[in-house]
Amino acid sequence: MEKQKSLFPKTIEERFQEFHSRNPRVYALFREFARRALDSGRRIGAKAIMERVRWEVYMKSRNGEGFKINNSYTSRYVRLLIEEYPEYKGFFEMRKLHDAA
Repeated sequence: MEKQKSLFPKTIEERFQEFHSRNPRVYALFREFARRALDSGRRIGAKAIMERVRWEVYMKSRNGEGFKINNSYTSRYVRLLIEEYPEYKGFFEMRKLHDAA
């Protein structure tokens, strides 16, 4: 039986790393909005924060055009945040990463 070719030649992690390096503003906004949530003492989901990032990018882009943020990248931004700022450990609900292409 032949092995099926993946629709994506790169893993989610590889695609995330490329996106992250090309779009540092996304992480800066994610970090800013997560900090606001942490400082408020309120818990909020990472997906809600990412939607706020999308809104911010969309509203500040020319003609409403921008780029798309893959939903699969949200959990990677959370892990990056926790790696840099351990005070976020336990703030977000975490699940095991799946790196299907």
